[in-house]
Amino acid sequence: MSAIHDVVGARDEAVDTPSEETNGEFRWVDLCDTDDISGELVRLGVPDLAVEDVVEADQQPKIEAYDNGLFFVIDAATYDDPAEAIDFHQLRIYFTTDLVVTVAPETLGVSRRLHRAFSTGRWHPASTAQIAYTLIDRVVDGYEPVLGGLAIDVAQVEADVFSPEATNPSERIYYLKRQVLNFTRHTAPFAGPLDRLRLHGHAAVPHELDDYYRDVEDHLNQAAHQLEQYSDLLNGVLDANLAQISVRQNEDMRRMSAWAAIFLLPTLLAGIWGMNFSAMPETDWRFGYPVALASMALATGYLYYRLKRSGWL
Repeated sequence: MSAIHDVVGARDEAVDTPSEETNGEFRWVDLCDTDDISGELVRLGVPDLAVEDVVEADQQPKIEAYDNGLFFVIDAATYDDPAEAIDFHQLRIYFTTDLVVTVAPETLGVSRRLHRAFSTGRWHPASTAQIAYTLIDRVVDGYEPVLGGLAIDVAQVEADVFSPEATNPSERIYYLKRQVLNFTRHTAPFAGPLDRLRLHGHAAVPHELDDYYRDVEDHLNQAAHQLEQYSDLLNGVLDANLAQISVRQNEDMRRMSAWAAIFLLPTLLAGIWGMNFSAMPETDWRFGYPVALASMALATGYLYYRLKRSGWL
């Protein structure tokens, strides 16, 4: 059997939030996406095309309109800070003026908590559209701590790039870039359909809720703007990191070249004096050996001094 929670609620016009100017009752049926729910959807009178959409998991965020209802797909997100990974949990909502069907994994607590509040009478939504709005609003509000976690990690990786230690956080930068791109893929597609819904309307959404849906759209756009900033910042950090690596490699090459030149000079002098030609008067001189050593030491010391002053060592 499916894990079904079916609650009937009366439209309430006395609450502070916008209400629908109609009488009657509406139902909220909460389903778990691990169950076989197609039969239950047919029993509830959900159209066949909508049943296919509601049953299918792992869809791109979207809004689809049917003759008498709307279908929302939106992804909730949580941030695993130790792993620096974003986990996504998809929420699917089909609603008409008298029915709300939500499909979500057991791990998505926002749907379960609101449904409990609705079923126990602690929350009195005025319409099915208000239930749908509250759900997506809670999901979008949940993006803020994820963005905050990403901001901290992006700041940390930026500090690593410019730290005095010769670190190379390229792998972490690329990983965070993938997380930002993945987050954008799971959130940005919902903003466009939400804007079109607000502009063109639908019979299932009262006009009194337009401002509320626009507020969700604003929060989505703010999240998209922050993600774009993170992406640009990570691109800049990656370029700076590659430049730092190039600079360190150049410095290492200069040091190696400087030490090679220092050792080359005495090697050259020793090679010349080691040729043992007969017409080399210094080889028969009493002080020839100590003078040769002193010459090599002085030449090497002077070269080291010059290279040190020029910044090669």
